Amino acid sequence: MHGGKEHRSLAIVFVAHDEGAFTAQAGSSGLEGIVLNFPPPVHPAVEKLQTMACKLCSFVYDQGEGYKPDQIRPDTPWEEIPETWTCQDCGAPKSEFEEIDI
Repeated sequence: MHGGKEHRSLAIVFVAHDEGAFTAQAGSSGLEGIVLNFPPPVHPAVEKLQTMACKLCSFVYDQGEGYKPDQIRPDTPWEEIPETWTCQDCGAPKSEFEEIDI
């Protein structure tokens, strides 16, 4: 069932990595399904994922994870984060971050 309507034939549902969760509900004859999980796409201009740390409090921005509370998607390069963005723990400006190796 989807959207209150029962679908009796095979269906394919694609949910992008930046969309919310998809909910499937069994109809009157049950539910059969396969779930495939693919990693999010890697930004083509980036060879190495950056990890940036605040020099004042050690808050870490991991490019591979992004920062969901501020709607920064996974694989967003540091250069694409607005200059007005601040450290989420101490409020330091973006200029107070340095790249670290993990």
